[in-house]
Amino acid sequence: MLRAQLIETLGKATHSPRKACVSAAAAVEMLHAASLLHDDVVDGGKLRRGSPALWITHGPKVAVLMGDMLLSIAFAKIARTHPYAVSILAQTLRSMCDAEMEQASLENNPHISWDDCLRIARGKTGSLFGFSAYIATKEPSPLADALQTAGIQLGIAYQLADDLLDRKNAEPAFGKTLGTDAATGKYTLANLLDNSNQAPETIIQPILHESLQALSHWPAVQQALQTYIQGTLQPLIETYTTA
Repeated sequence: MLRAQLIETLGKATHSPRKACVSAAAAVEMLHAASLLHDDVVDGGKLRRGSPALWITHGPKVAVLMGDMLLSIAFAKIARTHPYAVSILAQTLRSMCDAEMEQASLENNPHISWDDCLRIARGKTGSLFGFSAYIATKEPSPLADALQTAGIQLGIAYQLADDLLDRKNAEPAFGKTLGTDAATGKYTLANLLDNSNQAPETIIQPILHESLQALSHWPAVQQALQTYIQGTLQPLIETYTTA
């Protein structure tokens, strides 16, 4: 529940009402779960969070419809607690879909560029991290906009690390099907690094630094984000990217 934890951590720093933050966190996790249900059908992932994927146990129709239902509930919850953010949530979902469609259009294309990789990571994962950070405030404001920018960078960094995780042979440890990128012909950061001497941290760490810099005018909130990165996100990224 990385996105829910982000809302909780930043919500405390911005003094947002806890009840609203909890509801928003639940909505974001529902939207994320919906995307995973759909992804598993599209990618053929058979394992999710240590258990058989829903489409394996109940069929693809149930998995797709369950994902759609979770999306509708998520929008309803955000409409109740953060009505000003509904249009931003809609744009977030569109960005996620656009990125997935773009990645699908680039399957089996060995000429994917760094810009392609970054743009897809921003849409697939950065957009929802950005929305999560945005709604950790009480209302629209320059801080909310800065939080969205910071969250997008967090999501990009996490997605790039997740691209590398897909190469690991450790499904039981991570509780999901790995190797689907190669199986479906997706080209990601892992492919770019195959032909480069760059270490993953030289790419990912500057992105995390940019995330923190987005909050330079709000030191207390910046410190909260730093705590989240060091205690929650960084350990996962290191696990994902260590050979």
